[in-house]
Amino acid sequence: MYESLDEFKLVCSSHRFRCPSCNEISHEPFFCSSEAKPKCNWKAYGLQGCLGKGHRFAIKDTFLANPKVHEIFMPVELEH
Repeated sequence: MYESLDEFKLVCSSHRFRCPSCNEISHEPFFCSSEAKPKCNWKAYGLQGCLGKGHRFAIKDTFLANPKVHEIFMPVELEH
């Protein structure tokens, strides 16, 4: 749970995310934009989500008005 959207953006400041399907680096948190061949096209919002390898979070500022847990590809900063 992050206090605000700004706090979340600090964690993902490099804009590098690990695709759960091809394990390449994507610059998009919700879909694979890697240059891997063949093209991956994996989406975090698809049927299988992030295969248990993603980052699930909520923003405290907006949680009461919109109680939603988001899932994105794992930010590289949080992998270890």
